[in-house]
Amino acid sequence: MTQLTVNIIGAGAVGHLWACFLKRSGCHVSLYVRSPRESQRININSPTGNFSCDIDYLTLNQWKKADVTLICVKAFQLRELCKTLSQYKNNENPTILMMNGMGLVEIASNVLPKTPIFQASLVQGALLDNTLSSTSNNITLTHTGNGTTYIGSLSTSERKHNVEKDGVEKRSVEKSSVEKNNCAKIQSIITHLNNALPKVAWKNEHQQIMLLKLCINAVINPVTTLKKIKNGEIIIKGKLDSLAQKLLQELSPLIEELLPSYSLQDVQQKIIAVAKSTANNRSSMLRDVELGRKTEIDFINGHLIRLAQERSIEMNEHYKILLAIHRLST
Repeated sequence: MTQLTVNIIGAGAVGHLWACFLKRSGCHVSLYVRSPRESQRININSPTGNFSCDIDYLTLNQWKKADVTLICVKAFQLRELCKTLSQYKNNENPTILMMNGMGLVEIASNVLPKTPIFQASLVQGALLDNTLSSTSNNITLTHTGNGTTYIGSLSTSERKHNVEKDGVEKRSVEKSSVEKNNCAKIQSIITHLNNALPKVAWKNEHQQIMLLKLCINAVINPVTTLKKIKNGEIIIKGKLDSLAQKLLQELSPLIEELLPSYSLQDVQQKIIAVAKSTANNRSSMLRDVELGRKTEIDFINGHLIRLAQERSIEMNEHYKILLAIHRLST
C-alpha cells in the first residue's frame, strides 16, 4: 500500500494524537503550528499500547502538498485559518475537519471552494501534558478514549458521495469524474486512518451522527463547565442532574424534527452512556475555561439555538447557558 502524506494543522492533543499514530503506521506526517518551535519527543500512553514518537513542527509558510489535510484547531479559529490556507493550499485533495461543533463545513467550503471538505465525529480523547522536565524535552500524551471515528460529508456538493467501506453499501448514484475521484481518495484515506488508529469508517448518514453528538455535547459540556465537575458527575443515582435534564428537555422539538429515528429517551441514554464512559474526564469546554481560553459554545449550543430559531422553537435555557459560558470565558 502506498504510504499516505498527511498535513495536520493544530498541535493540541488531537493533532498530536493523530500525528503520532499516523507516523507510527508509516505515513509521512507534517504537523503545522502558528509559530516556530523545536522538535519534541512525545511519550504516548494509550490503551492500545505505549510508544514514543519524535515530532517536527512546521509553520504554514512551509506548506507541503499532501494527500489529505487534517484540521485539528478550535472551531472559532477555522475561518481565519482557511483564509491563510487559501494562500498555500491550491490542490483539490480532501480536508477533514477534526473538531467539535457544526456549521464548520460551510465555513471551510466558502473559503476553500475547490477543496472537498469532510468532517469527523471525534471520539478519540486525549490529554497533552506540555510540562517539560529539567532533564528531558519529552512531553506526555495520554490517550483517554477510543471508539469509532466516523467521517462523512455535510456539504451539498458532496452529499452524493457514498463510500463502500466496512460493510456500508454504496448506492448507485450518477457521479461526475471529479466526484468519483474524490470518492476513491477518501476511501483510501479512511483505510490509512483506520490502520493507524482504529476504528475509522465512512458514514453516509453523517449529518445524523453529527447532530446526535452535538446534542450530547450541548448537555455535557456546559453543565460540567458551569458546575466545575467531571463528566461522570452529571449523573446522580443513574439519572441526569436537574440542569442537564432541563437542557435535554428543551431539545425535544429539535430532536423530533432533526433526529426522527431517536426518541428523547434514546438521546438521554446516549448522554448517560457517554458521561459514564468518560466519567473521570474533564470536558474540553471546562478545560478551556480553566486555562482562560475561548470556548466552542457558539458552535455547539449556539448552533442548536440557530437551528431552533429557523423553526420558531424557543431555546431559553440554552440561551442562558450560552451567555453564562461567555461570561466565564471572557
